[in-house]
Amino acid sequence: MLPVMEKGLLPSIKGAVTPQSWFSEFFLISFLLPYVADRENGQKWGMISVTAVLFTLFLVNISVLFVLGGITARFVYPVMSSVRYISLADFLEHLEAFVMAIWVAGTFLKIAIFYYVLVLGTAQWLHLSDYRLIVFPIGFLLLLFAVWVAPNLMELSHFLGTTAPFYLSSVQTALPLLLLLIAKWRKQPNTNDMRVEQS
Repeated sequence: MLPVMEKGLLPSIKGAVTPQSWFSEFFLISFLLPYVADRENGQKWGMISVTAVLFTLFLVNISVLFVLGGITARFVYPVMSSVRYISLADFLEHLEAFVMAIWVAGTFLKIAIFYYVLVLGTAQWLHLSDYRLIVFPIGFLLLLFAVWVAPNLMELSHFLGTTAPFYLSSVQTALPLLLLLIAKWRKQPNTNDMRVEQS
């Protein structure tokens, strides 16, 4: 871990390209805000949740780096490899199943939210009265695209390390930001209309 940034700032920036695409997924929370009764309280707890997730990721990554050191990049699942070293009083050991249970539950929840947002957004885009009409067709297409994009672990690792950071950042950060700016711009009152009303 020390010295910090031994080889300069550029390697740290390159290493942050892939993780920053994960953080851009937080924009999906905005799809759930219209269904929150207390908007201010929901926004507050949304920020608390995002902060808690970021802090948890920071702790996990730091712990893995402390345990595995420079060989962390060689492992496919470094978290699982580092958990095997946990041993408290020769009693609390083999926590891989516990970590895997949390991982599977979190992944299921994430996929469910992604799926719901995709179906809801597609239904609104197509001006459908009921989003449930396209639940199964989109699910079938998702299965096909999942096999097509990443047929094996090596293809998935290559996609996540090369294409995904730039693709996800543009779709999940740049595009929503552009739509937000357009919506803000369209909501601005027209000065000519205001002058006509005043006259």
